[in-house]
Amino acid sequence: MESENRSFFLALHRHIQFLGRRGCWRTAFEFNKLLLSLDPQNDPLGALLSIDFYALKAQEYNYLKRLYERLKQDHGLDRMPNFLYSNALAQFHLESTQGHQGSSSSSSDRHEESSKLLQRAILMFPTAIPLLADQGSFSVDSEVAGEAAFYPATE
Repeated sequence: MESENRSFFLALHRHIQFLGRRGCWRTAFEFNKLLLSLDPQNDPLGALLSIDFYALKAQEYNYLKRLYERLKQDHGLDRMPNFLYSNALAQFHLESTQGHQGSSSSSSDRHEESSKLLQRAILMFPTAIPLLADQGSFSVDSEVAGEAAFYPATE
């Protein structure tokens, strides 16, 4: 980021945060896209760290899937826990809407791809599960919860 643009980038970043606090998800998402598009190679303010959140809140599941596929190699999105879990959730929502459009397949058949994506996310980042369980409305089985893989390594 060049020094001439620093103030503009910071103003956009703060505006996105403000919009998010106000619950203006779609607008925050659009401004986040703008911020990312200004310098996609360097991403000086980490727009990629929040764009998945705003895309999910704005229900822009197709955009999130396309962004993930386009940037997973160049920006390492396939090694970022937020994108792996968000990608699985976006796929789940897309499968759910496809199921309501007249498909007579069972729920488990409809969500096969999103289940695979979620399994991959869990395998790569198991430490996120207890954190998600604390924030969500589910609990982890007591047998599984005791596994060391679900907790960060301590020395």
